[in-house]
Amino acid sequence: MQRSEIILGKQNWKSKHIVVIGIGGTGCSVAQLLARYGITLTLMDRDIVEEHNLERQVLFNKSDVGKPKVMAAQEKLKEFCDCSVFFEDVNEDTLPSIFDDKKNKKIDLIIDCTDNNETRLIINDFCKKKKIPWMYSGAVEQKGAFAFIQPQEACFQCFTEEKQGETCSEVGVLNSTVSAIASFVVQAAIEYLASGKYDKDLFFLNLKTKKITHAKINKNKDCRACKGFYDYLEGRKTKKIIKLCGNEKFAFQLGKDIDLKSMEKKLSGQKTKRSAYALQSDDFLIFSHGRIVVNAKTKEEAKKKFDEYVG
Repeated sequence: MQRSEIILGKQNWKSKHIVVIGIGGTGCSVAQLLARYGITLTLMDRDIVEEHNLERQVLFNKSDVGKPKVMAAQEKLKEFCDCSVFFEDVNEDTLPSIFDDKKNKKIDLIIDCTDNNETRLIINDFCKKKKIPWMYSGAVEQKGAFAFIQPQEACFQCFTEEKQGETCSEVGVLNSTVSAIASFVVQAAIEYLASGKYDKDLFFLNLKTKKITHAKINKNKDCRACKGFYDYLEGRKTKKIIKLCGNEKFAFQLGKDIDLKSMEKKLSGQKTKRSAYALQSDDFLIFSHGRIVVNAKTKEEAKKKFDEYVG
């Protein structure tokens, strides 16, 4: 008998399917814990492993630098569970296309481990429309938050703003913070899968003060998602240029694959490094799946560089 069975009873975890979106600090810890139950996982993330990730992203080591995060994670998790991956940006086009009802196994739960509210609002719209439960999670400094969101109840848009708050790149985050939030998220997920029970509150965790607080989530009478208007999923409120978590980086999404070899020729005046998945230069990080990150102080400067080199 597995020791978890003493607490949760015998479960057919392999028959359960969880999608984890964002394989950073929190996402790595969440995926690792879920995988050891044998739960079927789908991982989605747009980034490659960088050296500064290694401090808090527990699935990666130095040999993974330069690889897509989802593929490096899959290598570590496949001995514990069935794990499929998508090296893609999460946006209004990719999310409904990848998780089409007819092509995929039923999704029991989506767990958000991303770092920006626009992506979460797209996830919120998608889950509301498809009637899929999901969990929000976030971590900065020594603080974190999480909530279980059911499609028929108050949603993420009811209690948040599109404007991004503090981010981990701006104010930092401890690896102990992401591990703690991941543990609470996974605990809530397995309780839900085992019994159907879940908490309806928004929870806040402060590692510095050792306090956990919570607040009731109420439906907002003006929430458009709750009224059936999916502005983010349908592209009416999403931005084509996004300021990333941290300073002086902006992202463009082309919506098509990029030939990295041809792009490298365009950047011949810059020092470049190319792999099968990404091309890095002084000013750009270009992904084969169509995402381009530009180093710039302002949105205007980013657009100027984009137009000059990419067009």
